[in-house]
Amino acid sequence: DGGSDSIDVRPVILAVEKPELYMHPQMERKIRDLLYRLASRPNFQVICTTHSPVFLNMGRSHSAIVRVVKGADGRASFFQVTSDLFTGDDAQSERDQLRLITSFHPTVNEVFFARRVVLLEEQSALGAFQRCAELTGLFERHPDIRRDATLIDCVEKQNIPLFQTVLNHFQIQYTVVHDQDAGNPAEQAPNSKIETLLSAGVMKNSRHMISPNDLEHMLGYEAKKHKPYEALMAVERLCQDDGLPVEFSCAMNWVYFGQETEPA
Repeated sequence: DGGSDSIDVRPVILAVEKPELYMHPQMERKIRDLLYRLASRPNFQVICTTHSPVFLNMGRSHSAIVRVVKGADGRASFFQVTSDLFTGDDAQSERDQLRLITSFHPTVNEVFFARRVVLLEEQSALGAFQRCAELTGLFERHPDIRRDATLIDCVEKQNIPLFQTVLNHFQIQYTVVHDQDAGNPAEQAPNSKIETLLSAGVMKNSRHMISPNDLEHMLGYEAKKHKPYEALMAVERLCQDDGLPVEFSCAMNWVYFGQETEPA
C-alpha cells in the first residue's frame, strides 16, 4: 500500500438461504449469533431467508426483520418496520420486557410464520386449551388447526399489548383470549389497552374475555403454586365427567377458529 496506514475495506454482502437446514437447535443458535455479529461489523451486510424461529429475535431491532407473505394471487407482499415500535416514557422498559420474554421463550418468534396468532396471558390457558382440544377430538376433526393457529404464552396479561404492537406493525392476524378479572381494578388498565390496540390490528374485534373472572373460576379449581398442572388436571376431570363448561368450549373455539362456535 505504499506505506499508507489507511486500508480500503470493500463492502461485503453475505446472502444466506435457510441456514437452519441440517442443523440441530444448538448449532442454529450458534450460527444465528455469528450472523448477528457479522451484521454489526462496518461495511458488512447480512441477508438471510429462514423458516426457523430460532434465527429471529423479536426482542432485537425490528427493522432488521422483513416478513414476506404470498397472497391468493401468487404475488408476494413485504412488511417491514422502519421506525421504533415502542415510544413514550415506558419505551425502554417495554423493549426490555419483550427481550426478556423472547430470551426464555424463543418459540414466540413463530408469530412471524403464523397464519393466525392467539395471544394468551399465561401457560395455564395454553395448556388447558391444547389438552382439551386433544381430549375432545378437535384436532382429529380439524387437523389443519395445528398449522392455522399458533398459540403464544405472553407470560402475563400486561405483556399482551407488547405482542400486539409487533403483530399490528407486521400486519399479522391474531386473536386475544384473556381473563376479564371483573373484580380486580388493577386488571382493567391492560384490558383497555388490549382493546385499543385491537382496533388497529388486521382482525378488528377478534377478542374473547373469560368472564366474569378468570380461567380458574371457570374450570372450578384453585392453584397458587402449580397453576399449569392444576389447569390440566381440571380439564381432564371435566372431560372425563362430560362436564366441560359451555363457556370454556366457547373460549376454545375462539382460540382455534377465531369465532364463538366450531365450524361444521
